[in-house]
Amino acid sequence: MSKRGAKSKANRAAKRAQQQARTEETSTLPVKTHKTSRDASAHAPRSSGANKLHPTNELHSESELQAATTTVFSNRAFTTAIVLAIIVLAFVIRIYKIVDVPHGFFCDEASIGLDGYSLAHTLRDKDGQGTLLPTYLEGLGQWRGALYTYFAAPFIGLLGMSEFSVRLVAAVMGTLTVWLTFLFASKAVNRTVGLLSALLLAISPWHIINSRAGWDVISLPFMIALFLTFFYQGLERPNRLILACACAALGEYVYFAGRLFFPVFCFACLVIYAKPLWEQRRMMAIGLVVAVIMLIPTMIAIKDGVFFQRVNELNGSSNGLQTMLANFGKNYLQQYKPEFLLNTTVDWNTRQFVRDWGMIYLVEVPFLLIGLAAMFVRRSRLDWLCLVWFIIYPVANALVSEPNSTRAIGGVLVYQLVIAQGIYLCLLGIQKLLNKWDSPRPYRLALSGSVGTLIIAVLLFYCGRYMQDYLYEYPKYSSGFYGWQWGFREVWAYFRAHHDEYDDLMVDSEFNAPYELQRFYSWPEPTGTGSCAKCSICETWVWWAPQQSLDESFRKTYHPTLRQLWAVGQQSFELVKARNIPYRIVNQLNYPDASPAFYFLATGPGV
Repeated sequence: MSKRGAKSKANRAAKRAQQQARTEETSTLPVKTHKTSRDASAHAPRSSGANKLHPTNELHSESELQAATTTVFSNRAFTTAIVLAIIVLAFVIRIYKIVDVPHGFFCDEASIGLDGYSLAHTLRDKDGQGTLLPTYLEGLGQWRGALYTYFAAPFIGLLGMSEFSVRLVAAVMGTLTVWLTFLFASKAVNRTVGLLSALLLAISPWHIINSRAGWDVISLPFMIALFLTFFYQGLERPNRLILACACAALGEYVYFAGRLFFPVFCFACLVIYAKPLWEQRRMMAIGLVVAVIMLIPTMIAIKDGVFFQRVNELNGSSNGLQTMLANFGKNYLQQYKPEFLLNTTVDWNTRQFVRDWGMIYLVEVPFLLIGLAAMFVRRSRLDWLCLVWFIIYPVANALVSEPNSTRAIGGVLVYQLVIAQGIYLCLLGIQKLLNKWDSPRPYRLALSGSVGTLIIAVLLFYCGRYMQDYLYEYPKYSSGFYGWQWGFREVWAYFRAHHDEYDDLMVDSEFNAPYELQRFYSWPEPTGTGSCAKCSICETWVWWAPQQSLDESFRKTYHPTLRQLWAVGQQSFELVKARNIPYRIVNQLNYPDASPAFYFLATGPGV
């Protein structure tokens, strides 16, 4: 053997000896928990580029449970299957019997349906006679942001104007919010918390009741989730920050509570995440320019007094400053009380709550408290953002009236996010206790996994009970005037069937904005009711002054010489009897609780 070969062989032997020594040395060190590439990037020293901008490391503690869940959810196919199951669950909950429950069709839903149909066919509001591509829509004495109606237009344009098509929009938007919640919570914390947050939102009574009605309330949590998804993605992929800024601007065109929520919330994001955003100031500058351009219609609306009209109307602009501040403080604090969150007292407005159920489940309260306590202990960026979120979401509600679940809808996501973290931290705590036992690792993981499964099973049990009450008990007490005001569709269908038998057919005005409902059910679309040329709305007070001159285009009074058919509620029926007007009851509609809803009274010749 040559000298060179011997030397090379000696070098290789020395390297093997060094490598073996290093292996023996590291084998004596504690074994670190396995991490996926995503978790490793969150904990590793940050250099430049996208890794430097990773949004969180919100839950740092090492445990076998974290290692196990990280390994399981790193399997994309498995995670996708769970997400799809949650999305399907959310959609089924929101679409099942959606025409029948809520039991009735409110005027806000009819107004959105009319504008959505008009936008789908003419790109204008007001039956095609209004503004081209409007950003704010005038209806029912207020100005609504048009974003939800644009979202609704394709559904109504394709399916026709019906109760189903109008409510389907809310169900779809609510389901998409569940998916977006998984996306942003996974980025903000981890996939386990993302899945828990999505599941909690899917079964949330607060979110369910507002995503089964065809109004724009549900557009606010949808836009918040979309904004946060692009925002947290933008911390890793900076071009997404432009989309986040665009979503922030679009937040001014959703449900009116978002007009106050989004500016403060987005400013909080800028302050809390100032350092990583400053490193991407070029993309942020582009995004801010895009947002300013998109906000030009809002600036015009502020100048014209349209933007804050709803707040001024509900709050009463004539109130003094001291009275306004006192009302604001009282209304603000009430939104954190158990009586509001858990609905231990029945609200008179049955569109807002299901009796004995609040905005969160009672079983979620301990996890909410754990999550809140952890926020104050960790004080991470996400924790500060959630704290600001908790502070600002009740503001719009407090400015206009007493606590209301629809106007407080901006807080629905933060509750699910904090409760999800509370559940996760609870499982981590259980795992730490189990680690002290001298038992095999698989047993410890199985026991902690069983606890997690039990928690989810209890939550699903509560959701099942809620849906049972919602579908079968809720219609019995929510169909009247202070609820969903059931009956107009049925009255109009009866009028159409007996249209040729009478000179006039009139329905009582015991509805909010009955003329909007009249337009909806008279629209030339196959809704099952059709037009009714002789039909009109009758004000209740005409029974007190039947000879008084009225606007004949909308109202008609009692004429003994005409064959007239009246659909009247209980109050008007008592007035008819008090005036000794000859009548004959030809039909009667009852609410689900069997109480009278409408009497069909025939008057005139032959009665």
